[in-house]
Amino acid sequence: MLNSRNLTAMLIVLAMVSLAAMLVGLLAPPDNDGMGDDSYGTRAYGQRALHDLLLALNAPAERNLLPPEAQLGRPVTLALLAPVPELLALESDYLERMRDWVRGGGRLAVALRPQSAAGIHALPGRHPTSPEDVLALLGLDGLQLVSTGGGDGDEEPNLRGLTDTYARESGWVRYEPAPRLGSAAGSEGVFAGMGPSTVLQLPLESTAGLRWSTRPADGITTLGLVRARRGGEEMLLAAAWQVGAGSISVLAEHRLLTNEFLGLDDNPVLAVHWLGAAGPPPYLIDEFYHGLSVRGNPAWLLTRFPYGLLALTVALTGGLFVWRGAVRLGPPLAEQAINRRTLAEYLDAMAGLFSGRRSRAFIARELLEGGCWALRRRLRTVHSQADLELLAGVLERRDPQAAERLRSAGADLARLAEAPAASIEANQLVRAAAEFQRCTLGGRTP
Repeated sequence: MLNSRNLTAMLIVLAMVSLAAMLVGLLAPPDNDGMGDDSYGTRAYGQRALHDLLLALNAPAERNLLPPEAQLGRPVTLALLAPVPELLALESDYLERMRDWVRGGGRLAVALRPQSAAGIHALPGRHPTSPEDVLALLGLDGLQLVSTGGGDGDEEPNLRGLTDTYARESGWVRYEPAPRLGSAAGSEGVFAGMGPSTVLQLPLESTAGLRWSTRPADGITTLGLVRARRGGEEMLLAAAWQVGAGSISVLAEHRLLTNEFLGLDDNPVLAVHWLGAAGPPPYLIDEFYHGLSVRGNPAWLLTRFPYGLLALTVALTGGLFVWRGAVRLGPPLAEQAINRRTLAEYLDAMAGLFSGRRSRAFIARELLEGGCWALRRRLRTVHSQADLELLAGVLERRDPQAAERLRSAGADLARLAEAPAASIEANQLVRAAAEFQRCTLGGRTP
């Protein structure tokens, strides 16, 4: 049976099951079933191929879901693979810490999207809303991404509106391959290992390139360059610089790292040398700026100090309180049937209530008034009030003797209603009430 104790137990069990489900969800990888444009993505626009390529080359590679700050103390090469511009703008503090980390000897590989972070400029404070702003925060002030070819540099792979191409019935996404353009590439410096006859497959509509709008700042030294040609135009496709004691490798066209383009011609060679120009393995692929961080899950706070300790303390305290209450109160009492009075018992109770001396005058007044109203209905009079004298006059025209008895019985009952409560005897009230009811009910007793 559902009672307060059982309901409380059900709520506690439900809360524990929900908490356990959230914790289990934290243990599963946030791969979005391979649908994302990240290193878990298995679609054409994903980057799973690059991650698997590194593992196939015995180059240790792992994914990082936490904010990059937590990993800056490790001897790793951090890779930002086409991070989301809006997340870069909102979480720009980590970029500044990366810059200090690189100057102190850190290794960073960056491949940015050419798009700007739309709408972020309306937020208070300084937010990097373009690739140039992001590169400036990383220490490459003056380095720009420019478009070479027929587009404006804002194109993504030909997804035909990702939100419109979900086939909800079958669970797959329609994707049409983007047109490609073969291009000869030249390399120098740390990229010289790519060879003199490198051929890359680039997006046909446009390809992003690098250029300096100003002279590089002091302390920035070029380590290597990769140039490609589109028609008769030469573009800087990738470059690596030494910044302070560390190094940064930048790839202008992030689409070369997607599953669609990575396996074409010498594109995987460029991807591996781009990472190698930043630093040796192990490689740490950042997924925080892809929105896969567990910061979006409230249960993630349980893994952080002191929230986890606080939650454990509250849970133990609540458990001890419930256990102590159960031991002290003992088992629940047996359910008792509700005792409802019968009509006879109700009448006996009301009779006992009105049998006292204080109530006898009140009973006399109520009987007098009720009898007059009953006589009015029996005589079918039109008087608006049940006046005893008026009713006696109507009755007198029909039965003079009955009218005389009515006046006498009504007078006796009215005298009792006005008498002091202490002077009214019970038998006297009963006789007067019985006589008055015989007169009003036409000789019938109730």
